[in-house]
Amino acid sequence: MKKLFLLLLFLINHFIYSLDFKEYKYKITWFNITIGYAYIGVYGIINYQNEPCYILQTTAYNTKFLQTFYPVNDRIISYWSINKKIPYYSEKKLSEGNYYRFQKSYFYYELNEVHWFQKEYSGNIKNRVNRWKYKTGKTQLIPNTQDILSAIFFNKVSKKQPYTGAKFSIPLFDDNQLTNLIISITKKEKIKLTINYKSQEKIAWIIKPYYKTSGLFRLAGDLTLWVSDDSNRDILKMKAKIPYVGSINVELIEIIEKN
Repeated sequence: MKKLFLLLLFLINHFIYSLDFKEYKYKITWFNITIGYAYIGVYGIINYQNEPCYILQTTAYNTKFLQTFYPVNDRIISYWSINKKIPYYSEKKLSEGNYYRFQKSYFYYELNEVHWFQKEYSGNIKNRVNRWKYKTGKTQLIPNTQDILSAIFFNKVSKKQPYTGAKFSIPLFDDNQLTNLIISITKKEKIKLTINYKSQEKIAWIIKPYYKTSGLFRLAGDLTLWVSDDSNRDILKMKAKIPYVGSINVELIEIIEKN
């Protein structure tokens, strides 16, 4: 009986708070040269800490040519509560050239704490014996804290209506510390994209987020996002101006329906 009740609760929660199982593919360019691709989406549901959670994931990698001398393969995973809209587990795996970092974060809301673990490796440091660095710790949580990936989906389901000049913040736990993701909405404009091999026009809000993080989102410069002005609130395009590098452009090219 208990298992049946949990199953019913799981199904009820799923259909009330359902997100579409979609995968979004982005092309990453630098000076009009394709340097990599990124994927983000909802890849299923898992029962974690007795809580039904969406499996959110993003991956990023560079082209085969660039892989030969500077391979990049990054992945971020988040278990995000269907009902409560908060993360219960997050994982970040960065593999960029001879640099490697692996992080796990466990969110314990009954303790108001997140427990985290990190191991980091860099082939650039002089002391080859101590290349691996390990860290563990605990950080206090505050209400509605999101991780770097769940924050995207939190905004997708938010009931707040965007308008020019709007500014708000989201508590963010990322890279083993608690900070604020500050979001400013500047204006709305029409942009042209080719999605699923079809040229189309989209009305988008131009958004400026401010935060510090790593991996796919490790953009230590001026970041701008174009988010669709509809119920999906899809990220259509991103542009980052990075010191000494130039502009990196990320553009949506495909939406894949997942079964």
